Amino acid sequence: MTGRAGIGVPRRWIFALAGALFMGALFMFTSFLPGTSSEPAAGVRRNPAAVKDRHLQGIEQPVRPHKETNSFGLDSEWFPISVVAPGSDNPQITFCQINFTAYHANPSRYPMSRDLVALSCPSSNRKTIPITRIKDVPGTLKPTGFVFHTARCGSTTVANVLASDPENAVFSESQPVPDILQRCEGCSDEKKVHLLRVVMAAFGNTAVHRRLFFKFQSAMTPYLHLIRQAFPTVPWIFVFRNPTEIMVSLLSGSRSSPCLRSRSNPPPHIAMLLDGQPGKASDPAYCAAHLHYLYTLAFEEATSGGGVLVDYEGLVDTLLGKVFPGHFNYAPSPEAVGAMRRIASVYSKSRQDVPPEYASDSNLKQQKATEEMRLWAQKLVEPLYGQMKELGAVQVQRKSATAKPAAAAAQPLEPGPTVFPLEPKLEELNEANIHEYLPFPQLRPMRELIDQWSPDDVTIPDIPGIFEGSLEHFDYQNVTQRSRAGLLRYHEVPFVISNVPEIDAVVAKWTDDYLTGAFGPSTQKIHQSIDNHFPYFNRHLAARHPEYKPHTRIVDMSYKDWLKRAEAVGGPDTEHFYFQTSDFTHRWISKDIPIFTPKHNFFVVDPRHNRGINCRFGARGTIAQAHWDGGRNFVACLKGKRRYIILPPSACDQVYLYPRDHPEGRHSEKDWSKPDWNDAPLLAQAPAAQVILRPGDVLYLPSYWFHYIVTLETSAQCNTRSGDAVRGAADIRKCGF
Repeated sequence: MTGRAGIGVPRRWIFALAGALFMGALFMFTSFLPGTSSEPAAGVRRNPAAVKDRHLQGIEQPVRPHKETNSFGLDSEWFPISVVAPGSDNPQITFCQINFTAYHANPSRYPMSRDLVALSCPSSNRKTIPITRIKDVPGTLKPTGFVFHTARCGSTTVANVLASDPENAVFSESQPVPDILQRCEGCSDEKKVHLLRVVMAAFGNTAVHRRLFFKFQSAMTPYLHLIRQAFPTVPWIFVFRNPTEIMVSLLSGSRSSPCLRSRSNPPPHIAMLLDGQPGKASDPAYCAAHLHYLYTLAFEEATSGGGVLVDYEGLVDTLLGKVFPGHFNYAPSPEAVGAMRRIASVYSKSRQDVPPEYASDSNLKQQKATEEMRLWAQKLVEPLYGQMKELGAVQVQRKSATAKPAAAAAQPLEPGPTVFPLEPKLEELNEANIHEYLPFPQLRPMRELIDQWSPDDVTIPDIPGIFEGSLEHFDYQNVTQRSRAGLLRYHEVPFVISNVPEIDAVVAKWTDDYLTGAFGPSTQKIHQSIDNHFPYFNRHLAARHPEYKPHTRIVDMSYKDWLKRAEAVGGPDTEHFYFQTSDFTHRWISKDIPIFTPKHNFFVVDPRHNRGINCRFGARGTIAQAHWDGGRNFVACLKGKRRYIILPPSACDQVYLYPRDHPEGRHSEKDWSKPDWNDAPLLAQAPAAQVILRPGDVLYLPSYWFHYIVTLETSAQCNTRSGDAVRGAADIRKCGF
C-alpha cells in the first residue's frame, strides 16, 4: 500500500476536503433554521460594511428594535440614500442601513451623508423600493429642525454638534433631496412637495432616535420656499458668515466651487446684479452675486416667519443657549452639551480618527482676501450681510427670551403694563376648547360697498356710520369692553379697539420731523407703481414665470424724499410710492411700540410665534390689493386714515384668487376699484365689511381674512402677527392654499 489513492492524491487531503464540504453544508443548512444566525452573539450585529474600513474595527452596532412600517417593509435604521428617476411614473428610493453608531462616536470623521454612505452601503446593503409602496409610514419621526446655509459658514459644525447627541438622527447634505428638487425633470411643484414629504417620512424610519434634523446643501437654498411649503411647521435656521471670508474659502479651489456652478445657466437674480452679462464676470464678481442671491432668498423667507438667521460669529453659544431650546424646542442634557462643545472644538471635516483642534480662521481669511474679492463683497453683499446680522440678532434674542427651563415654563406669565387681566392664560388659548364660534359681524354684498364708494375716491362720503361700519368698537381702558374684545379675539372675530395709551403715545411721537430724523438720510427700499395699485408679488415665482410683468418696482430714496413725493401725489392714474419696513431693519420701531414685541399681552396672542413689527407708509390713494395672510393680526393706524374692506375666509372661492404658484398667489386677480360685475359675479355677492381707521385705532384682523386697503391720507400703520388660528384654515385649504 503506497498510501495514495488511485489518482495519486494523499488521503489526508481527501479527508480534509470532505470535512470542509460537510461543515460548509452544515453551516448553510443551519443558517436557515429559526433562531440561528451568523451574526455575533450577545445581542450585537456588525455593520456589513465595517470590515472594509479599518476605522470601524472594534465598533459594534447594537441590534435595533425592529419596527413594522407596514408600507415598505424595512426594519428600523434603513434610510434613503438616493431617489431613482424622480420624474418618471414609477420613481424609486434606494435605502441603506446606515451605521449611525460610528457617526455619533465621531461626527467629524463622517461629516457628510456621503461619507456615511461610503462607509455603510456596499451593494449588498442596499435595497431599492418603488415610492408607491411608501404610502404611509406610521410612527416615524417628524422633522425637528432644518439647517440651510451659504457653504463654508459653519453649517457642518451645526450638523456635527447635533449628531454628537446619540438621540438625534442627523442627515448632512443627503442626496435624495437634490434628486427631487434638481433632477425631477418636468415635475410640478406639487409633485416635488409630495416627493419631499414621502422621502422625509422615510428618513424618520428609526426606533432609536428621538429627534430628526436635516442639513441641506447650500444649492437647496433657492428651493427654500418649496421645502417650507412641504413642511410649513418645521423650524429652520440659515447659517451665514462674513461674505469676504466665505469667498476666500470658495475661491481657493477649482472652478467647481459651489458659488460658480450656475455659470452655465445663471439665475435671473445673478444676471441682473451683473448687468445682464454674467458670462463676462470674473470669478469674484460672480461669487459675490451668488452669495447675494442666497442671502436675499434667506432674508426674505426669514422675514415671513418660521426661520432664524444665525451668524457664524459666536455660533456654538448661540446654538446651545438660544436656537436649540428656543427655536428647535430641544434642550440637550448636560452630558450632551459637553459632547457638543468637544466636537465643536475640532475641525468639522477632518475625516480623521483623531481630528485636529480647530482655531478661528476669520483673521487669516481676511488677510488672504484679494482686493477684487473685497471690492465685490463690499459692492454686492456687505449691505445685505449687515441687515442679516441685525435681523438675526433680533430673532436670536427673541428665541432666547422664549427659551425657558421646563420648570419655569409652567409658571404664570408676568404681566406687562397692558396685559389684559381677564383674558385666558396663554396655555389655555386652545381653539379646541371652543364648541361653537361666535358669529361674524354683519356682512354686506361686496357690490353694495364698492358701488356706494369707489376705492379710487379718497373723499369720505357723508354716510351715517361710515367710520364704524359693522365692526364692534371698544375702549381699551374700559375693562368690561376689553373683556368683550378679548372674547371676540379668542373666537377669531374682527373688531376695532382704541384709547390704548402706548399706541396713542406713538401717534403723538411719530410726527413728520420725528420720522425723518429716525430714518435719517440713508436710502430706503421704496415700492414705485405706475398708478395707485400695489399688488404684492413673489420674486422667486416671478423669475420662473418670464411672461409675468411686475406692476411695481423698487427704487432707492430717503424717507424725507419719499414724504415729499407722497405729499405731492396726483390722482389714481399717476405714480405712487409705498414704503414698507420692519423692526428687523429699524430697531427703534420695536422700542417705540413695545406692546407689539413678543411678550404676552392683549396684542400678542402667542409670543412663541410672533413675526415682528411690520410698518407701511402710504401716499394718498395708495391701494394694497386684496389678499389674505396667516397669523392673528393687530393693525395700528398711527398717522392718517385708511379704509379697510375685509372678507371672511369662507369667501375665498368668490374673490378670484390667483393660483398658488402664480407670482401674486393669495391675491385677487380682479381690480376692485373698477370692477366688471358681469365678469366677476361671485365677487359682487361676496360677503364683506368695511371700516375706516383713524390714528389711534387698532384693528384686529383674524387669520386668513381677506383685506383690501385704501390709504385716504398720507398715512403710517404698523402691525404684528402671532400664531395662526384654526378657524378659517379649512376654507383656505379648499381654495388650494
